[in-house]
Amino acid sequence: MSTALKLLKNTAYHAGGRVWQIVVSLFLAPFILSYLGDEQFALWVLFWTFSMYFMFMDFGLGVSLVRETAQCEAKSNYLPVNQSVSSLVFLYVILGTLVSLLSWFISPWVIQNMNISAEMKVFVSDILLWGGGIFALIGIVNTFAALLRGLQRYDQITKAMVYVSVPNVLGTYVVLELGYGITGLLWVITGVYVLQILLLLFYAKQLMPTFAFGISLLSWSQIKKMLPFGLRIQVSKFAELASYQADKILLALLLPIQFVTMYDLGSRIASLMRDLPYALTSAVFPAASELHEQENFKKLWQMYDRGSKYLLVVTLPMLFGLWLTAHLIIGMWLGHVSEQVYQSVLVLSFAYWVVISLAMSFSVGTGMGWSKPIMHSALLQAVLNIGLSYYLITALGFVGALYGTAIAISIANGILYFRFCREFERSLWLEAKRLWLVLRANVLAVIFCGAVVFFANQWLVWGDRFQSLMIFIAAVLVYGITYAWALRKSEVFDGEDLRLLGGKLPLMQWLLAPKQLKGDKH
Repeated sequence: MSTALKLLKNTAYHAGGRVWQIVVSLFLAPFILSYLGDEQFALWVLFWTFSMYFMFMDFGLGVSLVRETAQCEAKSNYLPVNQSVSSLVFLYVILGTLVSLLSWFISPWVIQNMNISAEMKVFVSDILLWGGGIFALIGIVNTFAALLRGLQRYDQITKAMVYVSVPNVLGTYVVLELGYGITGLLWVITGVYVLQILLLLFYAKQLMPTFAFGISLLSWSQIKKMLPFGLRIQVSKFAELASYQADKILLALLLPIQFVTMYDLGSRIASLMRDLPYALTSAVFPAASELHEQENFKKLWQMYDRGSKYLLVVTLPMLFGLWLTAHLIIGMWLGHVSEQVYQSVLVLSFAYWVVISLAMSFSVGTGMGWSKPIMHSALLQAVLNIGLSYYLITALGFVGALYGTAIAISIANGILYFRFCREFERSLWLEAKRLWLVLRANVLAVIFCGAVVFFANQWLVWGDRFQSLMIFIAAVLVYGITYAWALRKSEVFDGEDLRLLGGKLPLMQWLLAPKQLKGDKH
């Protein structure tokens, strides 16, 4: 299979999986909130926040496993892969056990010193006692998923994720309906992760008959080989965590805990700006690693150039459309429009757009082993985000967390992008020209869609789900049709885009203006 076709296939599967995952998450969030209430839901959010911190205890070896597997696949040498997977699974078992023992030891002190109700203390106790085991299961799931990503088989990862979402939704409904609350949710996710591990293990054996893992395959030398790259990339992951999760902890420490719920709800909608387009870049990392290992730099930079353009074509209308319809989305989802949730969507969506619009440089750079600059940028982002958010929360309240995140992400990622262009001799002028072409194609769509939303707001009953849905659909149709027409009339696409995507995406043949097609034939 050609690199382009493999990349398109993996992107399509991952995009479908991400859409499904987002739909399930958006469905479950207000459902769980309705049963738990603001305080318990905030506690549930904090549990997932701390689970993200636990993932840093693998020292970046999970990310390094993707690159290692892709390179071993290019050489058909699978022993290092077996050694890496075995070592990572063993590491997570040890770390999960240590966290469980530590949680068991400190839980009486933590519960005694928390200023919460007796019912909440029961849930905190259960989280502390179950947390270590659940963290270990998450790590093992990520290990097998990293193996399949390295083999560039996103279809199997997506299948496993879709299959386990069914017992996840049904189990969540049953335990909440029976009144088990957070404790019941812990039971459900434990079972779901065990099932997901078994599915991923089954797929790994199918794809790689020589795959095996066990104590006899533990290899310190293999871990030592992967560690330098993993550690540098892990720092960048810490920046992501600081940007997306640390604000919740700061809000819990500095403001009433209900603000954690407001931030989380807003960030879930804003993260559509990051998560949906991310599906277009996730398959790039292993593909870039494979091309770099083969020293096929021509294809590597073609992939970067086209991918960067496609990201802008997708993400700019998403950003503008989200700004115009944020109140409608919140109304459809929650049944009411909260000022704090609305503010979170507007500010965080811009921050997430900055990240995703530069994602091709990050993915290609990581695949080429360009990890030190990414690490330096990540450190800057982490320090800026935590420091600015803390200062601005104390000065401005809730919105300070939002502004701190947006400013930190913009500065750190802007510096990283400048370094990327300079080091790999990518023209900043051409990058800016590409951005301007796509921006110009959005102008009419923003005007027409904005007019539809403005006039519809005059009779909208705020929080009415049906009215919000109808206006949202109308706005999306107006924006989409106008934007497609503008793209057709613009110079964004060319004959190479038709060659790459025309047979897979029929709309591409229409989007290319007739004069462009005529010019390409000559």
